[in-house]
Amino acid sequence: YYSATGFGAPFNGYAGLGTVVDVLLEPAALYNPSGGLVGDLGALFQSHDYPPAWYAQASLQNPSAASNLLNGLYWSPLINPSTTTGLQPTYEQFQPSPLPNPGEFVRRQFEVTGGAVSPTVTVNSSPLAYAIQPTTGTVADTGSSMTFTIGASNPLSMATISFVPYGTDPTDQPIGTGLELYVAFSGVDAGETVQLVVSVHGMAVPLLNLPPEMLSGSTGFMTLPLLTLDGGTSGAGPRMATISLDVFRDSTIINGAFASAANPVPQLVFSLIGSAGATASATVTNMRQFGTPS
Repeated sequence: YYSATGFGAPFNGYAGLGTVVDVLLEPAALYNPSGGLVGDLGALFQSHDYPPAWYAQASLQNPSAASNLLNGLYWSPLINPSTTTGLQPTYEQFQPSPLPNPGEFVRRQFEVTGGAVSPTVTVNSSPLAYAIQPTTGTVADTGSSMTFTIGASNPLSMATISFVPYGTDPTDQPIGTGLELYVAFSGVDAGETVQLVVSVHGMAVPLLNLPPEMLSGSTGFMTLPLLTLDGGTSGAGPRMATISLDVFRDSTIINGAFASAANPVPQLVFSLIGSAGATASATVTNMRQFGTPS
């Protein structure tokens, strides 16, 4: 369930997700009945928050209602597996015509109409090419993997890497950029706290890309944690993790918080920290960037 005006997107078109049912919700008639870009920006977060509330209320419909009203929880295979066999790949929420008509939308917002399969989505992926900056503690770098080690004399090992992220060209921006990586912990004893933290560091910028006379400048340099892995719960084997790199996104409308226009050398910081006396290591391998063409 995702909103047309928000941050969601369909899943059905991705490889391996063909059994996902996408439901497009369009609460513009409720939050932005007059239409227009300015109104869409104002309703952005309200629309993004709409699907969970809609799902909960849709699940309270009368079980004897028409089939096009019985969605939400009624579509759960845990409740009625036979229901899911007849579902179409996509559905779209009722839209009053002509707009605006918020009253009619509220009365009929649980009506949905089935549609075709979502367009196929191709995900581009490539090994992460990075340059390692000066390190702290014990860090071994091979150019494609990094091993961080801590002990009684150095409870912190840290490395900063710079790289060129996807999504820095506003004319050809991938959607949903990210980084895939594998992490293996070693030597973490029971009761010890050992964590690998991946953070972004750089100049934070306003999210809205407005003319300089309306909004300009920055909020200064910041470090923002993106991922925290605990060695005690991760176990010894390599564990895959993904982090979003949309924080580096340049856009004609909405930037990432660390848009590369203000950060010509984007940086990620890897830190291995542990409780007093902990002796352990973490190895990061198979780092790959990914994104889908816009």
